[in-house]
Amino acid sequence: MKNKSKVFNKTPSVRYKKSAVKDHSNSEQHKTAVTLELTSRTSVFQKDFEEEKKAVADDNLKAAFFALYWLMKEETPNSKFSSLMLLAEKMGHPSIKHFRYTSARTIREMMLTIGHHIGDEVAEKVRNSGVYGLLVDEVTDLSVKQQMVCFVQYIDDSGLGHIDVLDIANVLDFGSSADADTLLKSVCHILLKNELDLRNCSSFVSDGASVMVEKNNGVAVKLKNIVPTLLSVHCICHRLALACTDTNKDIEYISTIERILTQLWKYFDDSPKRTAALLKTQLQMHQIALHTGDITKQKRVYISRKMKKACKTRWLSFDNSVKSAYGDLPAVLQTLRVLKMNDDPTADGLLKRMRQFKFIGALAVLSHILPILASLSRAFQKGTINFSSVQPAIDHTMDSLDDLLPTDSDDPLTSNVSTQLKSELSEQGRLEALELQPSDFEWKQMTNLLTKYVHTLKENINSRFSSSIPILQCFGIFGPLSMPLRGTLEFKTYGNESVKKMVDHFYQADETRPDRKENF
Repeated sequence: MKNKSKVFNKTPSVRYKKSAVKDHSNSEQHKTAVTLELTSRTSVFQKDFEEEKKAVADDNLKAAFFALYWLMKEETPNSKFSSLMLLAEKMGHPSIKHFRYTSARTIREMMLTIGHHIGDEVAEKVRNSGVYGLLVDEVTDLSVKQQMVCFVQYIDDSGLGHIDVLDIANVLDFGSSADADTLLKSVCHILLKNELDLRNCSSFVSDGASVMVEKNNGVAVKLKNIVPTLLSVHCICHRLALACTDTNKDIEYISTIERILTQLWKYFDDSPKRTAALLKTQLQMHQIALHTGDITKQKRVYISRKMKKACKTRWLSFDNSVKSAYGDLPAVLQTLRVLKMNDDPTADGLLKRMRQFKFIGALAVLSHILPILASLSRAFQKGTINFSSVQPAIDHTMDSLDDLLPTDSDDPLTSNVSTQLKSELSEQGRLEALELQPSDFEWKQMTNLLTKYVHTLKENINSRFSSSIPILQCFGIFGPLSMPLRGTLEFKTYGNESVKKMVDHFYQADETRPDRKENF
């Protein structure tokens, strides 16, 4: 059978039916086979086509895998695979037309093959590195399945550090719910699947979920029971975000500010008409300022901007939301006044709450505090960070927050926040159009909010970072720039205390070795 659509039966037929042969001869399958046979006998072009197709089969397959790998790296939908192959053909690779395996099932198999190959390479590198660190998170995908995503950090043969995806496991395959025992089984399954020894795991990084970091029954504690030297690290960026979120919960009015800003963003974002009105008001105010000469060269570059969303799970978004609202407060309030005249109850409600000095003072407080926290968060989000710089960065943030506090507790205008806000509310100030004349009590109320917010924020940051920072700081001695000059007194004792702490931690399970402190 020329078309090879079926396999011949090895057992010969013992019964002959003329009607069966006649039916087969009239079938499309038989007609196609006859056509192909005649074509191959008579057409030279068909033979050349088949030979060319066979000669470029391997090259086409390699090109197809590269194209699909590019789609995966660029996070582009695999539905674009066919059009990408067509583009390659149009750009001077005509032989790619012979590759016609573009079905969804084939593409899925190709993607899995690429994934398995890359995963095997990563696992082999991790095994060769000796020790490694795990970074895990439990997520829910689009198919509403709870997945354990596992990253691995290791050092390659050249001494460079890498962070790669190790594997993904379906959490509910190992239990009925995503509790600590089930997540632990998921992690152990991933390590066993990739032939990695759990005893070589030196660190475990996770988010702040209680199932991960709970002191008595979390996944980190269960792993430390297996590997006593394991260093459990709560993600620094996530920890800072939680400290800021906890502060918002502790101070009720800050949470109110967050809700108002979210409602303000939604109010304008849901309506192109209202957004256009806001942008038009901003443009008019900037043109007036430019005409009167009150606008600086820096402000001329910027004309208008939309409101930003404040999201609890994205701490930097709160800073952007406050910056957009406070930076264009006169234009926002003027737009709300115009919309209120059109009998818009939402605009009326927002205007009443935002027109108060208590709200404006809170925005001024946040506009000074949040950039300091955002700077610390961005420092933690760099690709690499020196362990020895974590505590100094936190200390610098603490000092910057203290600088915002009033120097005289009896005079609310001695703080930098109050001084700047008073200047903006005064004649020729940026907020002069608001025509606010706050009383001494209102100034005192704003200063109390500033003081309470700074103190609460510092307490939450200290509580979030106090557990793992000491051992992490010890690794700072390996930085060549921090080492004192050879021959100095500091060089002789440099790093002794840090090494003692690391030995006490990482060799606590070794009962056969001599006392550690006697070795120094």
